[in-house]
Amino acid sequence: MLIQSTCLIEYSSIHSVKQGFRRLRTKALILGASMIMMINIGNAIAAPTEWKVSEGGNGHLYEVIVQPSLVTWDQAQSIALSKGGYLATLTSKAENDFVFALAAPDVIPQAWIPCGAFCSDTWGPWLGGFQRADSPEPAGGWQWVNKDGDFSYTNWAPFEPNDADPLGEAWLHFFDNSSSWNDINQNTYQLPSLVVEISSPIPEPMTYALFLVGLGIITLRTRRIS
Repeated sequence: MLIQSTCLIEYSSIHSVKQGFRRLRTKALILGASMIMMINIGNAIAAPTEWKVSEGGNGHLYEVIVQPSLVTWDQAQSIALSKGGYLATLTSKAENDFVFALAAPDVIPQAWIPCGAFCSDTWGPWLGGFQRADSPEPAGGWQWVNKDGDFSYTNWAPFEPNDADPLGEAWLHFFDNSSSWNDINQNTYQLPSLVVEISSPIPEPMTYALFLVGLGIITLRTRRIS
């Protein structure tokens, strides 16, 4: 009788420990999913939008990201790479119009800032254009990241590019509440936002979060059945 009671107590203890581990694992999965969701929501204003081939697009995804603090062009490109893409390369009027529609100041006002006390322009997100070092100024040597080549299509604002900064202006962004472009110096001026282009669709963090939760539920159900 004593042996049976001891076995029952040990079984009950082991069963309680297993249940405790299961609860902890479920909480960990839910917490991990929540953290991933928070990371995903953190800086992105909206989910990536596909420029559909059926609508004349290239099948790429585009995402406007607003940062909590101003960033240089180099930092913006690093952020884009971390998202599985690169700063948007706008190689046609159709693509430029599509991307601007996502980032327009009436759509995402926080993606735009006044240029400063000495001008009335408003500056928008970083784009994937840059000027090669030692290129003829102001319009020579402009090219796109991701090996998308030199500029063939352009949408410079009037009197741009002008290389007005004494330190040079070799980085591209949307300009003056419009789809037009401007060149600035990333070390003199930083911007609050960027446009990411993703050539190949990749699973969103939300997808991973749901997968983790689903996996945890399936595992728990399987163990209960067994």
